Amino acid sequence: MLKTPLITIIAAAGIYILYLYFFPPVRQSGETQDYLQARQFLASRQYLLAYQIANQYSSHFSEANKKTRTPDWLDLAIEALENLPNDASELLSIYRKYPQVVLRHERAAQITGAYFLSLNDIQQYREIRKSWTCNSRKPEFWVVLDADEMVLEGKRLEAVSNLNSHAFEGVADVPRLLRLSLLASEMNPKLAWEYFNLASKKDPDNPELGAYRAKILEAGHSLALEMKH
Repeated sequence: MLKTPLITIIAAAGIYILYLYFFPPVRQSGETQDYLQARQFLASRQYLLAYQIANQYSSHFSEANKKTRTPDWLDLAIEALENLPNDASELLSIYRKYPQVVLRHERAAQITGAYFLSLNDIQQYREIRKSWTCNSRKPEFWVVLDADEMVLEGKRLEAVSNLNSHAFEGVADVPRLLRLSLLASEMNPKLAWEYFNLASKKDPDNPELGAYRAKILEAGHSLALEMKH
């Protein structure tokens, strides 16, 4: 009675071994697992963790334009870095090596453009801006950067006019309102506070509110001192 089950077990084992031989299980490589983990971090807004994983594969960044390159670590790294704008140094380092890849990502292009404007490098900003003159998904940031460019060129009134000629829904309008408040602060503190209050109502948790409040107060204090003299 014991022979039949034993034979059955041996036969089944043999079939299983043959199956594994001809159809080996597909195992994910360590790189693929890391890529999926990094993507999960991106989805859960853990951008620094996503970038740290991507940066471990920085040796593959130069292969970003090859269609056969999977996974694409450079694009993933840029997606993570464009959500870490408080430290743009890494993004700028990537831009210097792979500018066309960075420019495929609109927010990354805007952060990079803002950096060059902070250096008064209008020409470099214009080169970046060309990539997104059409099909922009984040026009509210370009409007502010374009105004900054005009200010650098000494066209302050044009900058204000350009900002006033646009309006966006909800929190998307906050960058425009804050820039208007800053531009008005040096000459018209009352108007500056009006713009600021509109912005704070639309997005009371915006982390930039504190910095803008301080700038408006400083500008108002400087104006008051000038009027005394």
